[in-house]
Amino acid sequence: LARQPLDSSVRNVFRGQVAEVERRGALAYVTVAVPAQEGEALPFVAAVTTPSLESLGLRPGEPVWLGFKASAVHVF
Repeated sequence: LARQPLDSSVRNVFRGQVAEVERRGALAYVTVAVPAQEGEALPFVAAVTTPSLESLGLRPGEPVWLGFKASAVHVF
């Protein structure tokens, strides 16, 4: 997750909006709503450390960039 697009080898990069933040001890699970077709939004959940969450200032409603490699994806 980032506030601005990053120059990276990551090919899966999406702009979205923080929908929810759930703190669980040392980790926080950030749900990002990524716009899709016909006004729908796809939810992506990213696990970040609590210090990263705080340094990025992620809160519901904030814009955010989501980037990941396909090998890092877990489908639930």
